[in-house]
Amino acid sequence: MHKHIGFLLAIALLLILTFGSVGADEGQDLLLVTISGNNGENIELNLYDPAADISTPLLANYTANDSAYSNAILSADGRLAFSASFEGHITAHILDTKHLDQLVTMVTNVGSADEYPLSWSPNGKLLAYQSLSHDGPALFSVWDGETSVDVTPQNIQTNVSQYFNLAWSPDGHTLAFEAYQADNQGHIYVWDGKTTVDVTPQALDSSQVYYDDLAWSSDGRLVFTVQDNLDSLSEVYVWDGHTTMSVSQNPTGNDVKPVWSTDGQLAFQSERNGAYSVLVWDGVSIKDGLPDTSTFSTVAPEVTINLSFPAWTSTGQLAFVGQSGQDRNAQIYLWDGESATNISQNPTQINANPVWNPDGRWAFTNYIAQVQYVYVKDADNQSLLMTKGSGAGKPAWSSTGFLTFCTLDEQEWVLSVWNGTEVREIARGPHVRAQWQSGGSVDCFSG
Repeated sequence: MHKHIGFLLAIALLLILTFGSVGADEGQDLLLVTISGNNGENIELNLYDPAADISTPLLANYTANDSAYSNAILSADGRLAFSASFEGHITAHILDTKHLDQLVTMVTNVGSADEYPLSWSPNGKLLAYQSLSHDGPALFSVWDGETSVDVTPQNIQTNVSQYFNLAWSPDGHTLAFEAYQADNQGHIYVWDGKTTVDVTPQALDSSQVYYDDLAWSSDGRLVFTVQDNLDSLSEVYVWDGHTTMSVSQNPTGNDVKPVWSTDGQLAFQSERNGAYSVLVWDGVSIKDGLPDTSTFSTVAPEVTINLSFPAWTSTGQLAFVGQSGQDRNAQIYLWDGESATNISQNPTQINANPVWNPDGRWAFTNYIAQVQYVYVKDADNQSLLMTKGSGAGKPAWSSTGFLTFCTLDEQEWVLSVWNGTEVREIARGPHVRAQWQSGGSVDCFSG
């Protein structure tokens, strides 16, 4: 492992002089807040403790042009991974936010390549990062806290250009990712801790497609969508650990947004012959080596639309966006396996982006006369909060029940947190991104 000792000791000294320790009681969920300028330059990085309502600055000494930081991500155990520019190239570092007086650790140094953290495993034990060279292939590695393992796919190692769309299995042992060659051919790979395998569907022209919606089931199956750029079509696939198979089996339609339930059912939005619906596969019915489409449940086709985007609730029911009433405004429905119920109950408003907290509370966004709001309701569907917010994306719950969301104030984004009683403004700027230590995030950005 290559180390710039003088550089690291200088950083450590600055941290000792500037900070002590950040962190909350065991089990608390902290919020990493990144504020950037219109051109992407980092302005400020803070760690917010919602229980204590305290915000602590991080990496304050990396704001100079000769030591700019980027790609800051927080692990479940409170470690910060980031890239820092030094002596002509960018290297990846780790900082334990519970012990800011300790030395910043360099992850690795692969020649003259620039290194960028991409994703922590759910348990915070592993860090995936890429090394981008100016004159060679892009390498993909996983760091375990002491050493780095090269997991670059062997079949395109000489030509791969970049990696996207990472998805860790719930146990943190398996990683799926999307890789592109220099000629834009895309592939889906799975690393199981020992080997990297290509799970790209066969008979695809991979130069014409890209991949989205990567997600793991609780029993280790990977779902993803394949988007065809030429024909503007999409299809849902599942890799079961051995075989990659089409779930939707709808090559002339559009199937998107697959989501697993905790018991292994798979819901997705489907378009067939111009009609939209939400379909549910039970996850087990197979016929001729493929999911048995005759067993699929069709969810409330009379109200589903092209933006239905299904989501499973914390109680295992299926929610989706649909249309109802004379104005046909988007409403949020709950399907119990037989019928759908309008739970947003805002017939003159456009509702979207439902997200559930494990205790049954749920949040969503809506539009009233071109003004955007965030709502929160309890498990009995009683309103707990209505506040000005943004429809730019989903709000995000912490593991401890705090909710964060975006508000657009004139031309400036505002990040807020609701603690169950009041809404607090946390940060504002041209681009604000917030990531809970448990993984959920919001991105406040225009354009």
